[in-house]
Amino acid sequence: MIRHVANAVYLLPHTPVVARVGYSPGVVDRSRRAIEITRWLARRGFPAAEPLEPPTGRRQPLVVKIARRRFAVTFWRYYPPDDRPAEPTQLAAVARRLHAVHDRPPVRLPRFTPLMAVSSALADPAAARALSVPERAWLSGRIRQARDEYRRLASPLGHGLVHGDLYLGNLLSADRGVVLADWDTVCVGPREVDLAPTYTAVRFGLAAGAVDRFAEAYGHDLRTWAGLPTLRTIRELSTLDTLIRAAPTRPASAEELRHRLGTLRRGDNAALWHPQ
Repeated sequence: MIRHVANAVYLLPHTPVVARVGYSPGVVDRSRRAIEITRWLARRGFPAAEPLEPPTGRRQPLVVKIARRRFAVTFWRYYPPDDRPAEPTQLAAVARRLHAVHDRPPVRLPRFTPLMAVSSALADPAAARALSVPERAWLSGRIRQARDEYRRLASPLGHGLVHGDLYLGNLLSADRGVVLADWDTVCVGPREVDLAPTYTAVRFGLAAGAVDRFAEAYGHDLRTWAGLPTLRTIRELSTLDTLIRAAPTRPASAEELRHRLGTLRRGDNAALWHPQ
């Protein structure tokens, strides 16, 4: 295993292949869209992570049923970690290229609906073990409020194809630059959705100068837009999803969940969070 956040990612022995195992609700449809979209984008020269044919020769995703749960397994080229971290300017360049794609995708994409994953996590029985009753009530109310604010937003950049989770952690080093990975949340929505994670990354220590460089490279600065606080709230709340699910069995996740939720409830926008 080389990573386990929303999905478990394994490097297969003696191969340059990773197997990505997803198990959250709706994972089969999301995995199928991710495969189709990345193949389609690659044919257009876009730097998307490359899906590979499964060793079994079957079509992706492979669906496994265990104890009434469905697991989706997809196979991807392995991109070894680079000593040099990806730069915000590289992420901005990838975002610009993605947002310039106007062709119709080969699969129907959902509309961006904020906070679906965290709402699902909140409805899971595990949430009762991860959060107190007042915490669950506060979070439910905050989700409703953020969605109401989102519905009133006007998008200066317009709607189109968006990655849905475009942040530096999903930018991988490749032979000819970088590729964008993790396409589970690909959808149609306001392009500002893909920019907001970088502005929210100050929570994890990203310097203001890095945000400046990102805005300059993309050609648009969300800090000039009144809708940024709403998208930042949506992004921050969305990070609670995996923590809620993991908290009952992982003490570190439970501690970080308490920390993030506490800063949100206090309205502390400057407190630093810890990556998981």
